[in-house]
Amino acid sequence: MGVGLALLGAVVMVITIGLVTRPYSPPAEPNSDQPDQALHESFESTSLDTGLWNTCYWWECTIPSNEELQWYEPSQVRLMDGQVHLVAEALPVKTVDGQTFPYRSGMISSGPAERDGRPKFAFTYGTVEARVRVPAGRGLWSALWMLPAFGDSRPEVDILEVLGHDTRTSYQSLHRTDRDSEPLQHAERGSDLADGWHVYRLEWLPGSLRWYVDDRLVFTVEGEDVPDEPMYIMANLAVGGSWPGFPNNTTRFPASMSIDYIEVWPRGG
Repeated sequence: MGVGLALLGAVVMVITIGLVTRPYSPPAEPNSDQPDQALHESFESTSLDTGLWNTCYWWECTIPSNEELQWYEPSQVRLMDGQVHLVAEALPVKTVDGQTFPYRSGMISSGPAERDGRPKFAFTYGTVEARVRVPAGRGLWSALWMLPAFGDSRPEVDILEVLGHDTRTSYQSLHRTDRDSEPLQHAERGSDLADGWHVYRLEWLPGSLRWYVDDRLVFTVEGEDVPDEPMYIMANLAVGGSWPGFPNNTTRFPASMSIDYIEVWPRGG
C-alpha cells in the first residue's frame, strides 16, 4: 500500500517503491492438506468481528516511512447499516512512546495480530471482491491490498489504491519479491470513484493476476513474479504521505472509506 511499511524504530519495511525489512521469524506453515476457507464479510453486525479482523498492522499502527500522519485506532472502525466505515478525523493521538500524530483513522487486517502470530484469514489463489466507496480530499489515501501471511513485506498485491486529490484514477500494483525491481503498476482513469460505490476484483491464479473495476478487466500480470504463497487482506484509509501529499484547508474531516462487503473465493472453494 502506497510507498512503504515502517517497522518499530528505525527499521523500515517499504512496500511500494523499495523495501528494507528487519529479520522475520515466520510461524509454522499451515497444513497444506487443509483447503482454504472462503470469506464472506458483509459487516451486518453492530461490531467488528475481532476473530477475523485486527485494527492495526502487526508491527505498528501507522507507516511512518511513508510520512503518514495518522495513527490507526479501533474507534475509527465503525459498522453501520451493513457497511464498515474507516473514518479519518483531525483528532491528535499521543502514543505510549510519546509520539503525536495529528490524525486518527481506521483500518482492518486479516493478518497476524503480533509479529510471530498466525493470520486470522489467509488464502492461496482465488478471487477477492469488494464493494467500496472512497473519499475525496487532498492527503487521503484509500487502499485494499494483500501481504504474505508467513513472511515479510514482499510480494505485495495492491488491489486498489486511490489518492483523494484525484479520485478518477485507481492504481493496481504488484510489488515483486526482488526488492531491486520496479513495481508492476497500472493507473486506470475513469469515472469519479468518490461519487458512489464501485466493485473491485482480483483474480489470482498460478502465474496470473487479473484486476477488474466494475467487472471490466483493467490490468494483467503473468509469469514467475506472481505470488504463490498464502496472503492476507487489508483495507485502510491513510492520511498524508509522500505519494498522496498532505491535507490542506480544502480537505474535509471526518472522511470515510466505506466498504459494503469483502468476499474471497479460494481457488476451488
